[in-house]
Amino acid sequence: MVPAAYAQFKGKLSEKVNYSIGVRSEFTDAIGVSNITDSTLLDTTYFNIFPNALLNWRINEKWNLSVNYSGRIDRPRFQSLDPFVWYQDSLTSRSGNPFLKPEITHAFETSVGYKMYSLKAGYNYSMNHFRYAVLPGGFAENSVVFKPINIENLHSVYASLTIPVQVKFWNSFNTASFTLNKIVDSRPELVSGVVRPQLYLYSYNSFDVKDWFRLELMGEYVGSQNDGVYSNKDTYWVAAGISKQFFNKKLMCQFLVNDIFVSYRDAGSYTIGQTAVEYEWRMSSNFYRLTLRYNFGKLKDIIYNTKNTGEDEIERTN
Repeated sequence: MVPAAYAQFKGKLSEKVNYSIGVRSEFTDAIGVSNITDSTLLDTTYFNIFPNALLNWRINEKWNLSVNYSGRIDRPRFQSLDPFVWYQDSLTSRSGNPFLKPEITHAFETSVGYKMYSLKAGYNYSMNHFRYAVLPGGFAENSVVFKPINIENLHSVYASLTIPVQVKFWNSFNTASFTLNKIVDSRPELVSGVVRPQLYLYSYNSFDVKDWFRLELMGEYVGSQNDGVYSNKDTYWVAAGISKQFFNKKLMCQFLVNDIFVSYRDAGSYTIGQTAVEYEWRMSSNFYRLTLRYNFGKLKDIIYNTKNTGEDEIERTN
């Protein structure tokens, strides 16, 4: 149960400058019961207040500047809290962590817009950040357990640039971003080491070949990075498609090939205490898809004879 209350105030400092200030309060009362062990696994309550503020300056018809701050909370899923142990083999298991705390993030961002282009830069400070870790198990010698943990603090600095392109036959949406994450934790097994930033690129392109058909090409690149404890390897994917419209643009046919080179992966390494882990997961992201969509036109207007729908419920809640 998470009852919440909100308050928001908006105003103008001038014709070109407007602002908003708000606050959100939440009270969380969480209880989790296991049907397997017939016992209470989680029983916790906490109260949080999250302020937010926005200042926007429309400099002229082409330029726009904004600065904002917001606070937010990310609660762990019940599956992440369930301490039930799932054995993969005699020495490897998975488990939840009933001591997980909610993650609190304070986010600051400024953005500059010029026509359709946008440049953003920001800083996020997260407390009790969620991560997964392979830790020593307690059921046998050399055993390990894979479970979620809280990182004390995560600092994140980023900048992103968005560049759309629109010409006669070519439409494109492109994003490039640069992110630097750093873990800060007082536990000796989580000593922070080398930090390396991450480059992210995304591009979507569509090409109209006269009135015959449309070609689509899109791709994403996620560069390698290191936040001091966790190191991730780079990955990418490329997709392509072709579409055509029939019957006065009422029927649309599209054929898409996703992850053409079967290249997408989640790979990296980390060391916590005496446990060193290197992993690589491959997803089933390579597929072929044929889509047929038909537009039957505008629906007829619907006339309602009764216009007081819900009034009884409104009166009951007031």
